[in-house]
Amino acid sequence: MTTLGFFGGYIVDEAFRGKGYGMALHEAGRHYLDGCTQGGDGVLENVELYKQIGRVYAYRNARYQGVKPADWQGADGTVDARDVPFSAIQALDRTCFPVSRDTFLTSWIHQPDAHAMAIPTDANDTHGYGVVRKCFDGWKIGPLFATSPEAADTLFRSLIARIPAGDNFVLDVPEPNIEAIALVRRYGMAEVFATARMYTGPFPDINLTWIYGVTTFELG
Repeated sequence: MTTLGFFGGYIVDEAFRGKGYGMALHEAGRHYLDGCTQGGDGVLENVELYKQIGRVYAYRNARYQGVKPADWQGADGTVDARDVPFSAIQALDRTCFPVSRDTFLTSWIHQPDAHAMAIPTDANDTHGYGVVRKCFDGWKIGPLFATSPEAADTLFRSLIARIPAGDNFVLDVPEPNIEAIALVRRYGMAEVFATARMYTGPFPDINLTWIYGVTTFELG
């Protein structure tokens, strides 16, 4: 049974804007998800508009950008995420995301032009996993889920070690996680964009202290 729907990536061609098509698309999706918690990462200037259609502000997500220096130091202790039991990835992801998304996860950690890394444990579990993927401009890290600040730092350094020096990269951080904010500041990243995480219906029960990077603003 579906319990969550997430809004993202609905765009109206510039020539047809101002005619109400965007809102019509949104309303069609909203009614399709009647009875479900509905989430979205909206631009900050439209928060009041979203409130008018029932969204409730939860917290701010901030995008931080950095550039990989030539002397970047990697980290020991990580392995390819595809080499740890998939059940371990599933379990950690389910703590940080409101519903199971196994098909998505399989595709996400196997996508081309990307690197997926994890920190295994002796008990066939994982302390964290993350993905960095090539984009039109630089690279994006997401998700970055970890059970401790140390694990998050190790994964972060390991992921960035796999992209070319001089390339820019971004990480989308939920601001309630103060350790995630400490991480981006530690590596000199600068805030370049932000969104408002908003929900209609009960807020999901997720562990924000383990979320160091949102998967995407479009998918939650």
